[in-house]
Amino acid sequence: MARRWKFPPVIEEAIRRHYQPEYQPFQLLTGIVQAAAILARLGEEQVPADQWFAHIPPALSNALKLDRERLEKCLPQPEQVEAAKNQMLA
Repeated sequence: MARRWKFPPVIEEAIRRHYQPEYQPFQLLTGIVQAAAILARLGEEQVPADQWFAHIPPALSNALKLDRERLEKCLPQPEQVEAAKNQMLA
């Protein structure tokens, strides 16, 4: 679908590899999409946010230079997630 919509190859690759966090060679955008997919799944499974970092493969967190503190600063507050969900479903 990404090819049909004429997305740039880097975006097409990120979509294709979003479920393969150990895939090499590492591409920054692909890594970001992989981390986002993991976090989205954990949110859907209602895993507490303070446990999310432990679920990101070390190779991925190292490649993204992501640490627990940095991740926690980027996470939305639960009420922000709920508001976004409500907007999307309205």
